[in-house]
Amino acid sequence: MEKFIRDSTLNFLQSNNILTDRQYGFVKGSSTTLQLLTILDEWTEILENGGIIDTVYFDFQKAFDTVPHGRLIELMQHYHMNASVVAWISDFLSDRKQFVRVNGVSSEVFSVASGVPQGSVLGPLLFLVYINSMVEKVDDDGVYLFADDLKAFQKIESDDDSEILQQKIDRMNDWTQYSLLKFHPQKCKAMRITSARKQPSKICYSISDRMITQVSSIDDLGITFNHHLTFEQHINNKVNKANSLAGMIRRSFVHLDKEMFRTLFKSIVRPHLEYGATVWNPLQGNLITVIENVQRRASKRLPGMVHLSYKERLKLLDLPTLEYRRYRGDMIELYKLFNHHYSEKVSVRLLRSLQNKAPRNSSRNHHLVIYKDPCQKTVRRSYFKCRVTDQWNNLPEYIISAPSLNTFKNRLDDFWKCNDIMFDAEVNLHETTSSRRVRYREVNKEKNSNLEQ
Repeated sequence: MEKFIRDSTLNFLQSNNILTDRQYGFVKGSSTTLQLLTILDEWTEILENGGIIDTVYFDFQKAFDTVPHGRLIELMQHYHMNASVVAWISDFLSDRKQFVRVNGVSSEVFSVASGVPQGSVLGPLLFLVYINSMVEKVDDDGVYLFADDLKAFQKIESDDDSEILQQKIDRMNDWTQYSLLKFHPQKCKAMRITSARKQPSKICYSISDRMITQVSSIDDLGITFNHHLTFEQHINNKVNKANSLAGMIRRSFVHLDKEMFRTLFKSIVRPHLEYGATVWNPLQGNLITVIENVQRRASKRLPGMVHLSYKERLKLLDLPTLEYRRYRGDMIELYKLFNHHYSEKVSVRLLRSLQNKAPRNSSRNHHLVIYKDPCQKTVRRSYFKCRVTDQWNNLPEYIISAPSLNTFKNRLDDFWKCNDIMFDAEVNLHETTSSRRVRYREVNKEKNSNLEQ
């Protein structure tokens, strides 16, 4: 029953453009990766032009537990939601009880006067409806949400821009006074993002006259950002975690055959090295090697593998290189964007940036060739759009025009299996020489012909 109410309510909110396009949490057709790619498109463009960015990350105190039921119902009525649905939700929230049990001893039973039921189907959507009113009160330019994870940023060119960001913070804080969702000033953080090598200058922002702590790095939706938008710290953290898990697997099994290792590595170790990889995928050779060494060392410890080369081990295990996996993830992300797997409302900014336009003085390989912006600074060259343009443009038409995502994945893998390239760590997947493109076309010429027929 909750699913019926949730789906009809969400359909009403989206069809009437009530939910802000800055909200990426608990909404079909959005993701953490999509939000971070959209933000990085703005940030890296500012840095490319020599600008700096001030960003404030907000932390709510027990956000899901403090939503007042009465004001939530009033807000639904304000949005002109169906009266019967609002009445049903009001009854769904009312007369709830809670108690605590420790070692078989229970506390008194208390009435639940606020909060959305956590663990329920409907609870997340009710929270989105409530926090949506904050974006209505605040100029949403530079504001992004993922459920209760909130951040606001401003391009800084003068002291006036810092004042604009402070006014935005003040308006958010004013909303919390009415909504009863309080910020936790000690846990809110501010970070100045700049491409300059020297340490960022001090910034001063406050919530209710309490200064916000300035940091040089922060965890944002599971990915560590620093004030230069380089991801060495995130990569090193994930590599250490993955190495630890790979060692745990090896110590936990007296006998570990190829199939067991492949299953355990793919399900336990590799996800730590791939989450959000389209955001932080490095171009630097030293970082690529550091990541690849996790799989290189883990595969070498298998019985009978010590004398084989890394490429031979991967072929026997049917495991592609980690660099190829990240490349594959980049291509899948582009396919999903161009084929509208994401909600158009939340992906429109990124799609607008990925102009569907053929590069000048170049031949079209397919109908979705995108234009490559000139990038001078490393931070912009490493960004998703600039990093993947050549790789995407060099794919043949039969891959790009795949009718489904699974078909696209299969055709992409088959394309790169030629000469065992997907198992070869020495191949630079970012290299786009004309000779390599010709070689790929020759290898796949017969396959392309059969598919077209």
